[in-house]
Amino acid sequence: VASIALAFQILAYKPVVKRLGLEMTGVFGALCICGGLAGMGFKASSYWIPAALYAVGSGTFPATIPTLLAGAVPTARRGFALGMDSIANNLCRVLAPLCLGLLYARDSSLCFAAGSAAMLGVVGVFFVLRLGRYQNSR
Repeated sequence: VASIALAFQILAYKPVVKRLGLEMTGVFGALCICGGLAGMGFKASSYWIPAALYAVGSGTFPATIPTLLAGAVPTARRGFALGMDSIANNLCRVLAPLCLGLLYARDSSLCFAAGSAAMLGVVGVFFVLRLGRYQNSR
């Protein structure tokens, strides 16, 4: 899986950004992670297809967030925005395993469903922000 993520970042990331733009590349990555997690949650599914999808998303989505954040705030606030992003990431690294452990105790597929739902939420945020920018430009 790590090899797929690395290969995607080296060989395909720039062409995808050129074709889709940075924001839609983030959406593409989030949807790949979502699809990969959802696929892994089904016991009947082949493991490698969702794992490859997740790897492509892992090679795409995290790389777009700092760039999008830095471009979305004034220059004087970039350090603050990136610091808040770092705090959120580290907080989630502590809280997510606790929450996922509780879900896993009920049913292991709930972990994958929760991860997929979180990534769908991220995609929703991308589209809400894009809609807001569109309406403000009118």
